[in-house]
Parts: sequence; structure tokens; C-alpha cells
Amino acid sequence: MITDFHYDKNTKEIVLDTNFDYSFPLNQEHPLTLKKIKNDEFPIVIVRSNLEGLISRSVFYKLIDIAVNQENNSGNTLQIKSFNSLHNLGSLA
Repeated sequence: MITDFHYDKNTKEIVLDTNFDYSFPLNQEHPLTLKKIKNDEFPIVIVRSNLEGLISRSVFYKLIDIAVNQENNSGNTLQIKSFNSLHNLGSLA
């Protein structure tokens, strides 16, 4: 479970924190994806060795706020930039 993160506004680098006190960068090696389960989508990130971590709701909402301010939107898709990689946060309504 991803429970917190640190964001550097100048470099646009995000480091995610798990509930097991493990931190890692949100980058191409640790991509954020939306995983569809039944009719719902859940924000998932690869933590390490293909182990998936669920991003908590409060962290996901804060990431959305950052993405809106970054203005990396592509059409109807909201994206967040971290370590020079873009990650899809979902559709804009």
C-alpha cells in the first residue's frame, strides 16, 4: 500500500512511500497504471520485482492535484510527470 509521497516542485520528482517503510521513485521502472477490476479502476504502481502496490485514495487525490498543476494532459487523459516519465491518472470528465 502506498501511503505517502514526497514531491520536488522544481525537478518534478515524486518518491512514493509504502506502509512497510520502503521508498522508491515514480519513474519508468516503477510505472503507475490503472488496473481494471470488474467495473472499477484502481491506481497501481510496480514497487519491486513485479510486486504491485495499491495507491491509497488520499495519495491518489494529491497526485491528481499535482498533475492538474503540471498541465501534462493529453486529450482527455490526465497525466503526471515524475523523473521525466509520464503516468496516466485516468480520463478527464
